[in-house]
Amino acid sequence: MAVVAASLFSWGQDRLDAAVAEEVLSIANQMRVSSGSPPVKSDPQLIDAATFHLGELVKNETLASQYGDEPGLAERLRLAKAPAGAASEIVLRAPDVARAAELLKSDRKMQTVLLNPKFTIAGFAAMQSGPWLYIVGDLVQPLKDLSIAEVENLVIEAVQQERIKLKIAPYKVVPMAQLRSLACEMAKKDSLKVTPIDPYAGKSYIGAPSQNVRSFTYVSADPAILSGGIKSAEGDPKLNTVSAGSCLASSRTYPTGAYWVAMVFYNTR
Repeated sequence: MAVVAASLFSWGQDRLDAAVAEEVLSIANQMRVSSGSPPVKSDPQLIDAATFHLGELVKNETLASQYGDEPGLAERLRLAKAPAGAASEIVLRAPDVARAAELLKSDRKMQTVLLNPKFTIAGFAAMQSGPWLYIVGDLVQPLKDLSIAEVENLVIEAVQQERIKLKIAPYKVVPMAQLRSLACEMAKKDSLKVTPIDPYAGKSYIGAPSQNVRSFTYVSADPAILSGGIKSAEGDPKLNTVSAGSCLASSRTYPTGAYWVAMVFYNTR
C-alpha cells in the first residue's frame, strides 16, 4: 500500500517493531488455543492494513477505530487487497509488551475479537512512540471460507448499506436460485453476457409484471465491491426488492478463480 509507505516516512524517529508484533501474535494464538479456537496465521496484507491504522494512532496519540477522513476497516482491507467475509480490529496502548499481554487477557471486548473461531488469518503491527507501545491487530475470515449463500448475503448487505446512506428504505430480499445458476453460466462462458432472469416469472406479486426491472452482472475477487452501474438502481425508490446469486469459479480470464455475480432489482407490493 503506497499510503502505508507514505505514513512510515512521516513517522520520523518512530519505527515499526516487527518482533513485538510477532510476540503479540504468539500471545493471541496461545489464548486462542487455550479457549479451543485454532491459531491464526500471519498475513502480510493484513499487516499492511494494521500498519495503516497504527500510523493514525501514533499521530493522534489516542485510541480509536477511525480518525477523520481515514478509511474504515473494510476499506483499509480492500486497499491492502485482503477481501474479507468478516473482520474485526483491536487497538491498544501500553508501556511495554508485558502490560499489553495483560490487557489482551483482561479486556472482554478484545477477547471477543481475539478468540473468534471464524477468524483464521491476522496481521499485527506495533510501534514504540515515546513512553507508549501502540499495537493494532486485524483479524479476518477470508472470503474463501464463506459459503456461496454467505457471499450472496455479503453482496446484499453492501447494497443495503448504500441504500441506508441515501436514506431510502432497505430492499426486500427475495432468494432466487436461478441467479446462482446464471452466475455459474457466466463463469462457464467466461462472459457477463447472458439472458437476464425475469423476476416475475411464475410469481404472483401484486402489480407484476413491471417495466421497472434492472439486471446487473459483474465478476470480482471481492464481490462486496459493487459494480458501478448498480448505483443507478440503489437510488431508485421505486425499486424495493433485490435478489442476488453468485458462483465462485475459474475461467480462461480468471484462472485462479473469481466471484461471478448476478443481481436483479425490481418492484413488489
